[in-house]
Amino acid sequence: MRSKYRSAVYTFNDYQVIPAKQAIEILQKEFEDPIITKVIPFKTFKLNDQQYLDYYYKNPDKPFCKTFIDPKLKILLKQLSSHVDEEKLKSSERQRL
Repeated sequence: MRSKYRSAVYTFNDYQVIPAKQAIEILQKEFEDPIITKVIPFKTFKLNDQQYLDYYYKNPDKPFCKTFIDPKLKILLKQLSSHVDEEKLKSSERQRL
């Protein structure tokens, strides 16, 4: 999926570019494959089609979610648990049951 979906950090001014690139460089040490996330200036916003909004929350059992999103969320929850919105997490767990 690395070539199909864009991974990006959008910056709103020139002062955000260097810290964003530095964060990616630091995180690269934790991965074997090169991080493909780009740092791109924000220009305009286009809301996605309704069917894709909150896709994971609406479709947690779809193969894409199980294969790609679940493993990443487990890592994030383990590493960043102090920053998790517990209410949203509980809500998503209730939806799965």
